[in-house]
Amino acid sequence: MEPENDPMKVLRENYPHIANRQELYRTNKELYYNLVRVGKLEEVLPTQRQIKKRVLEKVITHIIGEQDSKRDEQMDKSTKEFFTRNVKTVAKDLIGYKIKYGELEAEITKTDPYQGIAKSAHKKENFRQEPGYVWTNNRRGHIMLNINAYDTTLSCILINGVKINETRIKGPGNVTQALGIDDTITGTYVGDRIKIYKTG
Repeated sequence: MEPENDPMKVLRENYPHIANRQELYRTNKELYYNLVRVGKLEEVLPTQRQIKKRVLEKVITHIIGEQDSKRDEQMDKSTKEFFTRNVKTVAKDLIGYKIKYGELEAEITKTDPYQGIAKSAHKKENFRQEPGYVWTNNRRGHIMLNINAYDTTLSCILINGVKINETRIKGPGNVTQALGIDDTITGTYVGDRIKIYKTG
């Protein structure tokens, strides 16, 4: 196609104020079909549905970008790498680590790794999140604290026992109660409200 016959050039030079494809169709059908033929009509005059879709995609991208930035601030690279491993290995390595929530600090003494399929919708949704993601579930009125891990399978670690000073606390419900953890912790990451670190 010669430059002078370029429908994009014709549109820009002769119809700069046309805002939608219906208006162009009524004004110049030949130009309309030329733009269709070269695959440019959607690019220069998208439908309202396409505009809404593009706006929505930009909004989603912006939100995801903010979440990624927030997550990077919450959880440093070494912490994320720690949880991006086999769940059994992570659960074993967590023994002896410190867990801090607010002003309370405890030593992790027992963990349980869980791997595979989650039955409830709540668990499925949380299982899909990234390594280092913190969430709770309720079992018989007790709050359970979980942290996601991942190598090739969706998985998480349940914090099942801690030691505060010389007092051993057994059972996941007792752990959250002793540390004052409630279900509002769900949706955060290690390094945000819950700190986990090794001493010595």
